[in-house]
Amino acid sequence: MLLAISVATVSCSKQNETATPEKSDKLYDVNLSVSTFSTEIVGLTSSVGTTSGAVSATNTTNAAGDDISNIEYVIYNSSGLMVKNATQIKSLATFGTINEQLPTGNYRIFIVGSTEFISMIKDNYSQIALYPSSKVGDIFIKSIDLKVAAETISQSVILDRIVGKIEVQITDAIPTNTAKITISSSSGTVVYLNNNTDRYPQAKTAESTITSADYGKTNFIASSFIIPSISGSLISDVSIRAYNTTGGLMVDKIVKDVKVETNKKTVMTGKLFTTPAATTTGFSIGLNSDWNTTTNNVNF
Repeated sequence: MLLAISVATVSCSKQNETATPEKSDKLYDVNLSVSTFSTEIVGLTSSVGTTSGAVSATNTTNAAGDDISNIEYVIYNSSGLMVKNATQIKSLATFGTINEQLPTGNYRIFIVGSTEFISMIKDNYSQIALYPSSKVGDIFIKSIDLKVAAETISQSVILDRIVGKIEVQITDAIPTNTAKITISSSSGTVVYLNNNTDRYPQAKTAESTITSADYGKTNFIASSFIIPSISGSLISDVSIRAYNTTGGLMVDKIVKDVKVETNKKTVMTGKLFTTPAATTTGFSIGLNSDWNTTTNNVNF
């Protein structure tokens, strides 16, 4: 029995093993400056850090704090053992700057930035997974390989956005008894950082609170972040609902086959509270050029 307990204990500790440098190992500074994304507008497409298609018109890089409020990173050595794991919040004075000391060797660093809480499950080097909370936020990720030698490493790291966004613009006036508007659609859930496993789409709902200051307003905007499939796109039915102050359902509109793509806004425009003219069908959908220059339109 004692032998069995001993073997089980060794097995458990091996699975969660974290590498620590020997006291004799000399450590070298690794300084990484994290920003969120660089966008180049290239004709009808826009992609992070690439230049395909037409000549680029603009190129911008956002500081980490412009788009995200949380950063988590994990560092593995060439043996697949975790050597560092840390988190940062936006209030930190050094938010967006990673400063570590590592002995010579080869390393891989996984970095995740987000606006909402994300659980990073680190089963092992090849099975690092992200589990967003019930509310999907803006999410950026990056993995980089580093070789630490007898010198300080200083470099910039640009994180890639992995989400798309549905933005609903309601053109008619918000009734005075409205309490909230929800957007329901499919979204990816588990995101694996180190393999090609798809993202398990599930139903997600985003909620926008309506206050008395919104009553009577037109062009109210509600939005929802979506994690597309690993191919970079997702097609889903979108349900737009409004509820009154007693929790009753006021209106429910369903728009079929809405396409959402990575790093693009799908903008849906139409009337929610009034019946459209008989000649008008569907919802107006477009892709906002803030993230990408491609535009599609659907009316409702």
